Amino acid sequence: MAYRRSPLDGPAFQISGRKDFAKVADTELHRSFQDTHYARVPFPTNLDQVCLPHGLKYGLFDHQSSLWTSRHLANPSFADLCSQSLPAKSVYGSLRKYLHPIFEGTSPSANDVVASQTRCPNTLAIAEFTAFQDLRLGSSIQWIRLLRELASSNLNFGTVEVGTLVAELALMAGPREGDNVLRANHGIFQDTTFCKALAAQVKKRLNGIVANWREGQTAECLILLTQRLWSLAASAESVEEAKDLLLQARTMTHSWVRTIPLLDPKSPQI
Repeated sequence: MAYRRSPLDGPAFQISGRKDFAKVADTELHRSFQDTHYARVPFPTNLDQVCLPHGLKYGLFDHQSSLWTSRHLANPSFADLCSQSLPAKSVYGSLRKYLHPIFEGTSPSANDVVASQTRCPNTLAIAEFTAFQDLRLGSSIQWIRLLRELASSNLNFGTVEVGTLVAELALMAGPREGDNVLRANHGIFQDTTFCKALAAQVKKRLNGIVANWREGQTAECLILLTQRLWSLAASAESVEEAKDLLLQARTMTHSWVRTIPLLDPKSPQI
């Protein structure tokens, strides 16, 4: 006859409860007495041989990745919770991590972008696939990359995915950079030459869509960029240019509102 110890000492015991209820749970690091020759104690015996010290030590275990949290190579990141989502079944679905450069704890590199070209969907051009990934790389040069894309035709600013990408770039505060209140992401707005170039490209884009009321997504994107220019530009001249662009965008969108009911009698009157 032998005494059987409590099942709470067993290897399946977790403080956080059932495994399927918790992604990260407290789990034992060492074997329980129940898994050793101490599991059964024959009679005659004494109390010290039955009531052994609790020898278990616990650690956090990530059941989703099957790793102890202390063995994760990357630093913990909440970027996934801060990043916006893409439309369901989007062709850009595999590139969601590029909305937020530190989505997985480390920023992708330019080599990662080049190596990913073989995974480009058939519905996307290689140039667009690459430009989407490349835009958010490098905190201090993101706006310069965006300026380059405004002047090119690689990205379609009329899509929700590109609009979401641009919004992330424009609105994310970014890492600190000394005493610069604009931080690393937006320090470029202290450069008057850049502000003038950005205003010129936004104006060119606005002029290009003024007659096409279907470019609502593009207009939203350009208005956001103009608002950031107005709020972040260091020079008064750039601020005035931004105000003029906002007035131009307002005039354009108001004309669309008046035009749509004439083109489609079924549309609601505004």
